[in-house]
Amino acid sequence: MIPIINRRKKLLAVGSAGLILSIIIFLYNSPFSFSKPMISSPDGYSRLVNGIFASKFPSGNTIYDWLPGNKVILSSAINISPNNNNTLARIESWLAIPLTAIFLSLTVFQLSRNVVVALFAPALLLINPISNYLSLQTLSENNWVLLSSISIFFLCQKKQKLWSVGFLFWSLSQTIRYESWYLTPIIIFVFYFLHRNRKASVIFLLTSIVFPFYWLVSTNIHTGDYFYFWGKKMAIASKGPAHIYHHLVPSFTVWYSQLINLFTPMTLVIFITSSVILIRRNNFLFLLGMTVFFGLVAQVYFGTMEHFPIRYLSLIPFAVISTITVALSYVKYQEMAIFFLSFIFIVESLLLPKRLLSIAERPMDSTIEVSNYLRLNASKTLCNAYIYEAEDQTFSETQIFYFSQIPVEQFHIYDVSQNETSKIRDDCTYILDKGFDNILSPAMKHFLPYKIYENENYIVASTIKK
Repeated sequence: MIPIINRRKKLLAVGSAGLILSIIIFLYNSPFSFSKPMISSPDGYSRLVNGIFASKFPSGNTIYDWLPGNKVILSSAINISPNNNNTLARIESWLAIPLTAIFLSLTVFQLSRNVVVALFAPALLLINPISNYLSLQTLSENNWVLLSSISIFFLCQKKQKLWSVGFLFWSLSQTIRYESWYLTPIIIFVFYFLHRNRKASVIFLLTSIVFPFYWLVSTNIHTGDYFYFWGKKMAIASKGPAHIYHHLVPSFTVWYSQLINLFTPMTLVIFITSSVILIRRNNFLFLLGMTVFFGLVAQVYFGTMEHFPIRYLSLIPFAVISTITVALSYVKYQEMAIFFLSFIFIVESLLLPKRLLSIAERPMDSTIEVSNYLRLNASKTLCNAYIYEAEDQTFSETQIFYFSQIPVEQFHIYDVSQNETSKIRDDCTYILDKGFDNILSPAMKHFLPYKIYENENYIVASTIKK
């Protein structure tokens, strides 16, 4: 008996050590001071600014390009203390990552009843590049993965009264990202084979179509098109890489090259092997990760996706790690299972610094430069207008707004081709986006009588001499 107890203590010590080390690594790579400017992909600033606008103007117009859930969460965090709007929104987004790790651990324990592998699960998530990458930014993926992980935890419970909580959180995840819409059949499939309860599965299906139905109807009422967001997506995708579209191998390769920034091929092989073990136990949770990956490949192949950011793979680590840890909990010799988990942990953690460098995104230097100029020189201007032409733009309006620190009430965004320029006051400071071709559109020259500042991609100007 004593040797068995000692063995369990040793295994528990290894799992605990891995978790503690992962927390240290995660905190080291995460921001210690939220007062420093956020360095993010363009969408990180867009999501943040969307939350700021919603907190300032709660009855403002809804943007039907995006789902509303993340905006509501960020604006709610901002409203706790409006004077610290950026900080609280960033803290909320950061907290979503360790909270996801906690629910991953709870899910693995629920499925395996093994404390040691339940300690390794959050450890593997916290050293994954996507966790460190997302923790620095106010992206919708943070809250989407958190809500999805909470839903999955409750859906895996044996007590039926807890399933309704899982249904609720899955519906909430559908308000943040469209991925939860097309993943719904998969999660219901996983739920049914886990519990073999047909009635509950039907209830899950009915609850999961409530928000998508509401959003499509609301979108049609306000835009005249049920699939307005899809039209926007296709318009952007039309400018995407034609040499990749409709070619299977390149469509696969662009996402596989991102996938191996999250896991080594060795870990992916272990994942596939673990999936076979889970199938024998009627657990199909691994299908979530596979569906996300091959869904992205299909979108590129059919020409509906113009770029390939790694954050679109954000749910895959949850599926991969839960699959591997739960499957290894079934191994007869637990020392062997812990050896595999320790080996994966060491290899993946050693690769983390290099991977973070390869996936890092930051604004263009010219964007930072013009923002700093505006922050120092345009603070007293009551009207600042960002003017762009849809045919060629840098999509930097939210980045400039964020870094320039111009109050939201004084910052306006206009498409020069949409006849919106008639609404602009003559005493505005104009930020003219020259686009990536660095050539000012002829339609923008109306605002150019007095050039104040210029760099590679932008001109700051005024119609009156200052």
